Amino acid sequence: MTFEQHIDRLEKFLKDKCKIVRENKNSFFAVSDGHEFHSPIYICDQGGTIHVGIGDTYDYFDKPKEQLDKAVLRFLTLLTCKIERTDYFKGNNLYKSTFILPDNKTDSYNQASYRFPFPFWKKTKTNKIIQLPIITASDIETHFGDLTKGNA
Repeated sequence: MTFEQHIDRLEKFLKDKCKIVRENKNSFFAVSDGHEFHSPIYICDQGGTIHVGIGDTYDYFDKPKEQLDKAVLRFLTLLTCKIERTDYFKGNNLYKSTFILPDNKTDSYNQASYRFPFPFWKKTKTNKIIQLPIITASDIETHFGDLTKGNA
């Protein structure tokens, strides 16, 4: 399957479950649960690699077919996880966000993003946001079993 075919399949499956954004001639696909302060989960084709991530953090995969299937499976797995985002502020400036999948025992996603410059001398405040899963693991097995069998 090509990247565009995977995206078409994902869109058909997810259209009634969440908000979808599809841009740049099929090269960017993101989903969100619709909450204003929650981070989107996305998959995008960057020419030579596929990026899969949350907010402004991502993992990347090479473009050959086996890596493309792994990238789509990673995207689907992120949709099944509770996501714990912690935002760090110095004054009113957001300077760091971390993303952790606290309940996922088999797959980790511990990423951080930083923004510069920030007033480092001010006291650090944190804000924790929990995003609940959008789909279940059984949804993946039912609708995307061909991907899970090939990447076990």
